[in-house]
Amino acid sequence: MAYGRPIVVAHTKQGDAFAFGLKNGMELTGGTIVSGGAMGDLYGYTLVMSGQEKTPANFIDGATEANPFAGMTTPPTVISGT
Repeated sequence: MAYGRPIVVAHTKQGDAFAFGLKNGMELTGGTIVSGGAMGDLYGYTLVMSGQEKTPANFIDGATEANPFAGMTTPPTVISGT
């Protein structure tokens, strides 16, 4: 995820999906590993992504929880292991 300037898709709890960085991509600018002590504390990763777009993030119409890319006309390219 830290390689290049990817387009980031964020999936909300309501089932909506948004695409960030469609024109210029996003940049991974920071992050932390968090291990909370209490049951309700976060235990995971926090990534900070930043981008410089002229327009807000695009809503992906037709996205579902099972397939957040369902509303896209061109399927995404996934590159792993770089």
